[in-house]
Amino acid sequence: MLNIDIRNSLFHVIIKVMIRSIEDRIGWIDIVNPQREDLQFLRENFNIHPIILEELIHPSMRTHVERAGGHYLFFVFHVPLFDYHEKSARRGEIDFIVTESHIITVRYESVVPLEELWHFIERRPYFKEKLLSRSTGMLLYYIVEALIEFSLRQLQHIEEKIESITKRLFKGEEIKLLREITYVKRDLINYNLISRPQEHILRSLERSGGEFWSGTMDIYLSDLLGDYLKVAQLSETHKESIEALETTNAQLLEAKTGTITKTLTILAFLALPMSLVVALFGMSINYLPLRDSPYAFPLVLGSITILGLITLLLFKIKKWI
Repeated sequence: MLNIDIRNSLFHVIIKVMIRSIEDRIGWIDIVNPQREDLQFLRENFNIHPIILEELIHPSMRTHVERAGGHYLFFVFHVPLFDYHEKSARRGEIDFIVTESHIITVRYESVVPLEELWHFIERRPYFKEKLLSRSTGMLLYYIVEALIEFSLRQLQHIEEKIESITKRLFKGEEIKLLREITYVKRDLINYNLISRPQEHILRSLERSGGEFWSGTMDIYLSDLLGDYLKVAQLSETHKESIEALETTNAQLLEAKTGTITKTLTILAFLALPMSLVVALFGMSINYLPLRDSPYAFPLVLGSITILGLITLLLFKIKKWI
């Protein structure tokens, strides 16, 4: 029985059970936060090249599949993981080493779809026996399919936010929506930066995997690429939607700003003649009409009111308001 030092006890138990139950067939080894002893295990049991082993220590940016040494495939797959603190997607990485008898996944943190698939296989003995008795190609198909489906699920919160913004678009929340739209756009940009290399990986896997499994996996590898393209198309649709919402919200905000500016300008012009009258009667000169009249205040107040009404009527005639 193969054994490996996994610091997470749950995965340690799962790995030992899976390897024990499928001896002489195929196995799936999952390593979290690889250490030197893990690399030593891989080198001794699977003859993995030292350069590949060194790449497993730290995250990598490879975007193609390598058929190293002719007896195994190596590639790096990135998935978007939503960060609730930053309110945006961040990069999660899974390194794959695929031999004829085993699939080895190496990761640096918890990746939900892998853990879900582990539990799914363990709870269904019939599916486990059927899946793990065929080929590493089929097991790889289900693993990558789970990662693509998870990428699709990561778009759900973006879709919900877009729907919320759409419903509130004409309810006078333009300034608040401007910030929310910016967050969604940032999230989509990060999501696309992370998921876009998946296309190159899957196209490369389609070519290299076809040779590795002698054509028996061609239709499955092609299906993976097709599923990814659906995710990419949905992401592009969300991008177009949020850009359209941003444009509409900007126009509404501009219209509201223009209305406010127009109102303030009208008020300023209405106050101008009244201010002029008040300023004239406030001058300290020897002769001032109505200065000593007991009716000075109501006459001045009436003059101001009449001037204001005349100005307002003029604005109405000119259709400025």
